[in-house]
Amino acid sequence: MYQQQRNHLITSAAILFGLATLPLLSGCRDSDDDSTATSSTWQSVATGGTNFHTLAIKVDGTLWAWGDNSHSQLGNGAAGNLTRPAQIGTASNWSTVVVGASHTIATKVDGTLWGWGANQHGQLGNSVVTDKITPTQIGTDSNWSNIATGWAHTVAIKSDQTLWTWGNNWYGQLGDGTTITRSAPTQVGSATDWQSVVAGPYHTLAIKGDGSLWGWGVNWGGQLGDGSAVNRAAPVQIGTGTDWKVIAAGGWHTLAIKNDGTLWGWGINSNGQLGNGTMGGNRWSPEQVGTDSRWAHVATGNAHVIASKSDGTLWAWGDNYFGQLGDGTIVSKFAPLQIGSDINWGALVTGSSSSFAIKSDRSLWAWGDNSFSQLGDDSVKNKLSPVSIK
Repeated sequence: MYQQQRNHLITSAAILFGLATLPLLSGCRDSDDDSTATSSTWQSVATGGTNFHTLAIKVDGTLWAWGDNSHSQLGNGAAGNLTRPAQIGTASNWSTVVVGASHTIATKVDGTLWGWGANQHGQLGNSVVTDKITPTQIGTDSNWSNIATGWAHTVAIKSDQTLWTWGNNWYGQLGDGTTITRSAPTQVGSATDWQSVVAGPYHTLAIKGDGSLWGWGVNWGGQLGDGSAVNRAAPVQIGTGTDWKVIAAGGWHTLAIKNDGTLWGWGINSNGQLGNGTMGGNRWSPEQVGTDSRWAHVATGNAHVIASKSDGTLWAWGDNYFGQLGDGTIVSKFAPLQIGSDINWGALVTGSSSSFAIKSDRSLWAWGDNSFSQLGDDSVKNKLSPVSIK
């Protein structure tokens, strides 16, 4: 079943997984000996799409990219893939970046919104469907604060906590009550209390200021968690809880952390990606993963999950065909498994079948599928355990 899902997603170029940018642990310092001051001082990293390209921001605000560039999604204005990080432009005021199947969206510190890459579904939000080979500003607003991307749709929250979406809308993933594709930002409802948002390939989830969880879009595998398999074209509340803190949208499943540090999962479990010790069996509403209450960050790919606890340890489970769990094997795991013994893992990001993390010393690490050099280590060889990206 999973292989069928994988083939469908890749054929459709329809994968975005994981969180875009997460804050680092406080009190960080650069411990790298490289003579270049910012050689390993990474602030955030984003990957996704078909897991073939990666963007990252350094602490000096510069933007870097590597991997597949078939749709100019790297933003360097040139053709050809990049096998290791290369700076995009000269600007040093980038704030956040997220990655879709073949497009990239980013914000600058002044609150402006920028996009580049594929635009056949209007996912760049500039009112046209023409691809852009370098970062191009989207509109003139300067109050964008939180962004997320799916296969070919984009979701964003402004500083006034209004929610906006655009791009592909085949399954209602824009949340505007229709299945009409939009090429410019369109407000979702009139609520002014949206706090954070994430996107899977065709589904979207968000948390409001009161801690309630909402979802919309495709729901074939129960990835919305509303107890049904019915697609939703407008936001529906998931349960009645008001204690949700962190969410991560995978291919056909979702993981989330509550305020009390407990971890929850729902949707398809074809490769043990829900972490409940089993393989197979959809979960149509949130179910707790184990009993631990120390979960801090979580990111999820096509069918694998990486997460960190409050003690800085790294854990992984689910599909491991490309070594994306980082345990040195290609054997899938059906329950959380600790990866190594380090206790300084911070921000986590996943692609379809690869994983990235930034440690508290701001060094960047990657592992898993590397078929398009998306890991950034100047090779195309898969990595079965974390490797440092210089």
